Amino acid sequence: MDYINNNVAGRIGPTSDEKCYGLLIDGAIEIKQPRKWRKNLVCVADNGEFGAAAYVRDEYDFERCSSPYEKRQLRWFIWNKVEKYID
Repeated sequence: MDYINNNVAGRIGPTSDEKCYGLLIDGAIEIKQPRKWRKNLVCVADNGEFGAAAYVRDEYDFERCSSPYEKRQLRWFIWNKVEKYID
């Protein structure tokens, strides 16, 4: 799984709220948790002191992010620019 720490304006902050805001101001669209994998899908997980914005590249990554055992707060986005900014 690849992670996103930048957008067109530069470095995105470390918290999950900052990750989400950074995606939104760069054109990402927040969606409800999808039932199946979609192209350009990003999942932001709240890990407490920091957030992780993950590029959900394929169905395997989607299954990992959408596990019924996942207890972290997750927010989902479609971002057409995601492949430009993966680490």
